[in-house]
Amino acid sequence: MNYDVVISGAGIAGLECAKHFVGTKLKVLVIEKNKKIVRNVCAGGILEEDYEFIPKEICEFEELKDVSFKHFNRQIKIPKLLNTVDRKVLTEYQVSLVKNKKNIDIVFGDYITEFKENEVILKSGKKVKYKYLVGAEGAISPTRKYLLLPIKSAMVTIQYIVKKKFDSFSFIADHNKFAQGYLWVFPHKNYTSIGCGCKLGMKSGAELKVHLEKFLDENNIKYSNPEGRIINADYRGYKFGNIFLVGDAAGITSGGSGRGILSAFLSGKHVAYEILGKRGNFIWHWIARKWFEEKIILRFTSNTSWNKAFFISKFFERILRIKFLWRLI
Repeated sequence: MNYDVVISGAGIAGLECAKHFVGTKLKVLVIEKNKKIVRNVCAGGILEEDYEFIPKEICEFEELKDVSFKHFNRQIKIPKLLNTVDRKVLTEYQVSLVKNKKNIDIVFGDYITEFKENEVILKSGKKVKYKYLVGAEGAISPTRKYLLLPIKSAMVTIQYIVKKKFDSFSFIADHNKFAQGYLWVFPHKNYTSIGCGCKLGMKSGAELKVHLEKFLDENNIKYSNPEGRIINADYRGYKFGNIFLVGDAAGITSGGSGRGILSAFLSGKHVAYEILGKRGNFIWHWIARKWFEEKIILRFTSNTSWNKAFFISKFFERILRIKFLWRLI
């Protein structure tokens, strides 16, 4: 089998990449290891700028909802900042954009088991030759492993999907419980994602689970079946000859906020444009934002007297209330 482009992984980044090849002369294969579309472990939070890629009609709410930030017993509320999208619904929408297109083949229930120069071998035994390979398999990426790129910077997250509904979003930072991370409450129409995360190595998944369950118990929230995920934040580039990495495989997710939906869209689009020989600069501004979050914003979740004084100041509240600046971070 010969293809111009092979995309390994039908997540946000891989499907966004495939979308830009529809109607072109390139023959494209998208491979997804799951046998059907599933809801990936994700809180699903999006900002207004994400509407560039996500239609409002598939989002959970008609308008953005309020967000509260709590740290050092001080709470700041930002009106109409966030919305949510169900990852399964989002994936189904993205698949609909590439399915049944003449030059796009999408295969579920198969994956790469062996890499060779300009060729991959699938679990099904099929040998596929390619001109370009795009690794979009998530944090634990076989393509990234093949490129010998270890992951040294990552976030560990754990969440529960609960039935209790909330009217607004919440972030709670507590250095003693979540280190340089936070607890989140993200409402959806029919459920709520409540979880927490921090930089890998600062707190174990077991420690985070204890603090998360204590929060749920204190708020009389029933829960079961925790979901865990490693978020790769170790960006080392996206292009390696004729092999590309996008989304979590590239480590492009923010290691400060854990925000990865927009970065997945941007990286998928950027790589597609590069393969097509089109001009596009979608990834570099995000890399600057990622660096800003990881190097600057994370510092203000640490438990030092100076940072505490900054966080409880009116100056910090004014910063958060400027939506333009919030978009920059």
